[in-house]
Amino acid sequence: MSFVKYHGDNSKFLLEMENINIHARVTEIDWRKMIEDQIPEGALRRLSLREYIDDGEWWEAVRAVIRAKEDFSERINLRGGGHQSGRRF
Repeated sequence: MSFVKYHGDNSKFLLEMENINIHARVTEIDWRKMIEDQIPEGALRRLSLREYIDDGEWWEAVRAVIRAKEDFSERINLRGGGHQSGRRF
């Protein structure tokens, strides 16, 4: 499973990990660590904001936060190639 890498495509990465895990049957902390080692830091930060009851709930949260991170990156790129405006907040 360690050869599967996240390269900006949430659906592909998670599908590959799920397919491999059908045979490997990794669960709980080991499963979460394998995924968390690959996902963007911002997504990992959002995942850490709460506790999850089981792997299923956590897995759905992973899908949501990675997709949100990808959507945000796409919006930034559409604004002008990843450059921020001169305004500071």
